Amino acid sequence: IVTAFMNDPDVLILDEPTSALDIENERNIFELIQNIAQKLNIYVIVASHSPLAKYYANNIYEIKDHKIKHVKKQINNKKPHNKAICLILAVS
Repeated sequence: IVTAFMNDPDVLILDEPTSALDIENERNIFELIQNIAQKLNIYVIVASHSPLAKYYANNIYEIKDHKIKHVKKQINNKKPHNKAICLILAVS
């Protein structure tokens, strides 16, 4: 993850960045992603099945029946930065 940020991207797409981690390390990774994204002022798109991910996202989208639906905007209590941290959930 840190290596990806070091390449100075405008947009970073992360696929399941917390898979196979315990809940404490999931929180640490999501906080790291959020903090670095805010400092670098970049867009981050996260595809995740983690229930914790929604607390770090500014926008949440679901993919269901081959359609993308905007579900919620900023459910966390933190002030959003200029760029969005989006969460994409695949729903069966």
